[in-house]
Amino acid sequence: MRLAIFVLFVCAAVWAAPAPPEIIVNNQTMECSQFNAGDECMNCEIPEGWTSLGYNTRECPTGYTEVNAPRNCSGFKIGRCCSVGHSGALGECDDMIVNHLTMQCMFNEGGTVPPGWEGKPEGTDAWDWQCPEGYGWPEEGLPGGPCPCTAAFLLSGLVLLISTNRS
Repeated sequence: MRLAIFVLFVCAAVWAAPAPPEIIVNNQTMECSQFNAGDECMNCEIPEGWTSLGYNTRECPTGYTEVNAPRNCSGFKIGRCCSVGHSGALGECDDMIVNHLTMQCMFNEGGTVPPGWEGKPEGTDAWDWQCPEGYGWPEEGLPGGPCPCTAAFLLSGLVLLISTNRS
């Protein structure tokens, strides 16, 4: 039973978790803004001239005007972040290429798209260029392979079933 709870806890900890929201201020302009530093697929920098009031601050200081501060965000080149159905922000997927025959996606570092692979078509919106559902990434093994947490959930369910039947 303890093992099952531990496995569920570990899996929950690795799923998408955005950075906690915070308030940033520009003391020269007397402005404040909500800010989120990103998640496991994207990182956002606090704009120049702004400082954070910390994660526990929920409201703008008295006398400050609330605005939407400019954001400087960049996505990460991580397969999961460029796959349809992932949770979180979209990663940096422009260099992703797709092989529909092998049902795989990968990042193309060389610039030239290898035979059998398709690069991002000109003018395609970022959200329309993601690894299709059921496709895999070469470093993950077989196309459409299960998420490690899926196997962990199945294992924890089996452990729970066995421990319940022993009682």
